Amino acid sequence: RLPERDAGLLAQARVFAAAFFQQPAERKVAIGDFRPVGTTYAGYRDHHGCDTEFLELHVTAARGTLPPLPYPDGMAEAASALHARLYELGRLLLTIIAASIQIDPAALLDALAPPESSPDDISASVLRFCHYRAARMPPSAAATEAVGAPSTPAPWAAREVLFDQHTDSSLLTLSPLCTSGAGLQLMDASPDACP
Repeated sequence: RLPERDAGLLAQARVFAAAFFQQPAERKVAIGDFRPVGTTYAGYRDHHGCDTEFLELHVTAARGTLPPLPYPDGMAEAASALHARLYELGRLLLTIIAASIQIDPAALLDALAPPESSPDDISASVLRFCHYRAARMPPSAAATEAVGAPSTPAPWAAREVLFDQHTDSSLLTLSPLCTSGAGLQLMDASPDACP
C-alpha cells in the first residue's frame, strides 16, 4: 500500500491525465509532437498501432514541464510533484540495486542527474502518462479509480504481467497502475530462454 502522501500525488496525477486524454485531438497535438529532447523524448503522440496515447514530460529546474502544459490547469504542477517523488524513489531503488550487486551507486545514479540551477535545465528522466484505449483503461475508469470511487474490477487486474515484452531502453520503470501485478516483463531474446 502506498503511503498517503504518495497516493495523493498519484491520484491527483491520474485525474489530470484522464482530463488531458479526454481533450479533443487538436488540443493534445498542440502540446507538441513527440520529439527528441536531450538523450530521450518529450511530447504527445497517438500510437495507433497499439491503440495508445502517450504524453512524455521532462521537469525543468524551475519546476515546470517540457513541453509546457497549459491545460488542464494545474497539471504541470501535479506532474512536477509526482516526477520529484518518483525521482526520489528511483534513486533509492538504484542505490539498493547497486549495493546488492556490489558496485558503486554512482554507476547507476549518474544517469539520473536532476535539472541543474538554470531554469532551462531539464531532468534526464521522463514522466510518461499512458492512455491505453480499448478494454484496458477507458478515461472514465482512470478518473473514477483516481478519486477512489467504487468501481468494478479493472480488466487488467487479473493479468499476471501488466506490460508485455518491451524493447525500450528504460533503466528503471516505476508503474503504480496495478500494484498486484508483476509489472514490467523483461525479455531475454536468447534461444534457450523461457518465454
